[in-house]
Amino acid sequence: QFSASSSLTDKVRSATKEEAENWDPDTVLAWVMLLELPREQKSMVERTVRTKNLSGAGLLAMTPLEFRGLASDAGLTDARHLQVCEMGLRSLRGDLYKVSYARIMRFNRPEWALLAIGTFFATCHGGVMPGFALTFSTMLSTFYLCVEIPRPGMSTLYGADCLDPQFYADNMARCEDEGECLSALSRDANFLALMFFVIAVATAIINVGQLATFLLAGEKMTVRVRAMLFRAMARQPISFFDREKNTSGALAARLADDAAKVQGATGSGLGTMIQGVMTGVVGFTIGFVISWRLALVICAIMPIMGLGAKLQMNAMMSQSGEAKENFAKAGSIASEAISGARTVASLGMQKKVQDLFAECLVEVAKDGKRKGTIGGFGFAFGHFTMFLAYFISFTVAATWIEGGTMKGSDVLKTFFVLVFTTMGMGQVSAFAPNLAEGKQALSYAFELDDTISEIDPTSQDGDKPAARTQGHIEFKAVDFAYPSRPDTQTLKSVSIEIQPGQKVALVGASGSGKSTCIALLERWYNPAGGGGFLDGKDV
Repeated sequence: QFSASSSLTDKVRSATKEEAENWDPDTVLAWVMLLELPREQKSMVERTVRTKNLSGAGLLAMTPLEFRGLASDAGLTDARHLQVCEMGLRSLRGDLYKVSYARIMRFNRPEWALLAIGTFFATCHGGVMPGFALTFSTMLSTFYLCVEIPRPGMSTLYGADCLDPQFYADNMARCEDEGECLSALSRDANFLALMFFVIAVATAIINVGQLATFLLAGEKMTVRVRAMLFRAMARQPISFFDREKNTSGALAARLADDAAKVQGATGSGLGTMIQGVMTGVVGFTIGFVISWRLALVICAIMPIMGLGAKLQMNAMMSQSGEAKENFAKAGSIASEAISGARTVASLGMQKKVQDLFAECLVEVAKDGKRKGTIGGFGFAFGHFTMFLAYFISFTVAATWIEGGTMKGSDVLKTFFVLVFTTMGMGQVSAFAPNLAEGKQALSYAFELDDTISEIDPTSQDGDKPAARTQGHIEFKAVDFAYPSRPDTQTLKSVSIEIQPGQKVALVGASGSGKSTCIALLERWYNPAGGGGFLDGKDV
C-alpha cells in the first residue's frame, strides 16, 4: 500500500526514536501519508499542521486516532483516507520504536552477575566443538603411526603421517621389534582417549553452568517484564481496551507468551549466540594457525555448508512448531464441543463439529507431508554440502601433500576443525529468530510502559472528591464519540442536570448513549467537547 521513496524509507528505518523527535513536521507527514493521497488533500493536512504550529515531535506524540482526528479537522472526510493517515502513523511509530541492546542490558542489571557467569561458560562452550575436532583428527592420525614396510618383521615409526616422518623426528626409527612401534601408538591413543573423557566432563559442567545461569537470568527478567506489562496495561484508559487488538484474550496472550519470549534476547538465546560467536573465533584461529592455505579453501565453501546446517535445524524446528499449532486448534474444538455437549446435541451440530475437528486433522496431515518433503530436501542439501566440502578439501590437500608442502595430519586437523566449527555455527544461527522475537516483545513492553496515559488511574495529581459528595451532576454540551468508532458520534451537545437525591431515568434505544453518560461520569473517557461536572468540579 505504501510507495515511499527509498531515501525516506532508509531514513526512517535507520533512525532512533530520539533522532526522529527532532524531525521537522514535513518529514513526519511525508512518511505518514505515503499512500498516493490527492495533492489537494495532502496540502489541507499540511496547512492544518502549520496552523496548529505542531512540531515533528508533537506529531509523533499523537496517538493514531488523534492524528486521524487532525486529518478530519483538516477536511478529510473520506473514511479510506482517514484510515490511511492512521495506518501511516502506526507504521512510523512501529518503525521508530526500536529497543537498543543497551536498554535491554540496563533493564537486565539485577541479573548482571548471572549473565557474567553465563557468558564465561558460553565462551568456554564455544571452544568445545573446535577442541573436540582437533582431538578427533589427531586420534585418526595416531592410528597410522605405525606403517609396515615390505620387509617382514620390520615397521617404521612415523609421526602420525606416513608421508612426513620428520614430524616425529626424535622418535622416528626402524625397529626389528614391532612392539616398540605399537607401544608408541598405544601411548598416544590412550592419552587422546583420556582427552575425550576430559572434554565430556568439561562439556557437562559447562552446559549445566551456561543453561542454569542464563535460564535463571531470563526467568527473573520474564517475571519483571510480566509485572511491568501488567502495570502498564492496568493504567491505560478504557479506550485502550476497546481496540480489537487489545481484547482480554490478546492481552493475556501478551502476558503469557511475549513476556516469555524475552528469554530469547537475554536468556538462553543470548547464551547460545555467544557460544556460536566463540565457536567461530576459536575454530577459525586454530584452522588458520595449522594450515592457512587449506583454511582459505574451506572458507570459500563454508557459506554453503552453513546454509545446509541452518536448513536442517529450521526443518526440525518448523515441523514441531506447526504441528503443535494445528493440534492445539483441533484440541480447542474438541474441548469446546465437550464442554458444550448439551448445546451441540440440542442444535444437532454433532456432524458439523466432527467435520471441523476432522478438517483440522486433515490440515495436520497436509502440513506433515509438506514439511516432511521440505525437511527432506533440507537434510539432503545439508549432507550434500558436507560431502562436497570433503571432496574439494581432500582433492586440493592431496595435491599439496604430493608436492611435499603439507602434512597429512595437518589436513585432517584443519579440515575437521573448520567443518565442525561451521556446522556448530550453522546450528546456532537457527536460534537467531528467537533473539529477534525477544527484542520485538521487549519493544512492545517498553513502548507500552513509556506511554503516558491520558487518564492514568495511578496518578495522584488533580483534585480528589470529598469523602461525602453532595451528588450534584451536570453535563454541559457534551460531545462524544468512542475512540474505536470516531466516525459515529454517540453524544451531541447533550446537557443535563441532576440535583442531589433526584431520581433520573435515561431512556433510549440501544446505542443512544445511556451507558456512555455513566462511563463519562466515571471518567472512563474524556468528552470531545463540553464537560461533565460532579458537585461543580469538572471530572
